[in-house]
Amino acid sequence: MIKKERITEAALQLFAEKGYRNVRMDDLAEYLCISKKTLYNHFESKESLLTAALQKRVDASLSMLVEISDDMSLAFIPRLKEVLHSAGTALSFTDAFTTDSGLPDDLVDAVFPRLQDHILLLVRKLVDEGIEEGYIRADIPVETLPYIHLGIIETFLKMESRFGVKASLKDMLYFIQTIVFTGLLTEKGRIAEEGLL
Repeated sequence: MIKKERITEAALQLFAEKGYRNVRMDDLAEYLCISKKTLYNHFESKESLLTAALQKRVDASLSMLVEISDDMSLAFIPRLKEVLHSAGTALSFTDAFTTDSGLPDDLVDAVFPRLQDHILLLVRKLVDEGIEEGYIRADIPVETLPYIHLGIIETFLKMESRFGVKASLKDMLYFIQTIVFTGLLTEKGRIAEEGLL
């Protein structure tokens, strides 16, 4: 089992570095110092390997997001910030793969919407909680907020390829949080966000 995990991690690393279409099973076998036969014993094709590797990464991201979202030892604002930051990080990782035109469309359609759907549910749950606790304004259409947040992240992730604008992930997530918190929070929420409550 450890070998299979090692293979999926190495595959993710090579696919991220070189692009899916530029990595051959021979390259993976050589990188891992294993025979091609051993590699094919675990995965019948490059596509099945990528599917397993991405599912593993998505599962890990979702598990982490749920854990943060459910961590009631964190105050609401830090918990919301951490979920938004972690969601952006998870989506930025997946974006590296979705922009690789060598990926099979059916794979992209099978793996990434699941991550996006779960992020939308978690953000909606936190928005509802924030409204109930008085941290988030109730006059904003809450059903659209998670989609707006996801759309902002996806737009930022495509800025360089579409518009030639470079931004680090750290800067992008800080900017998104600033926009979200400036317009979303109540006075109580802004005070809590500034650490005064």
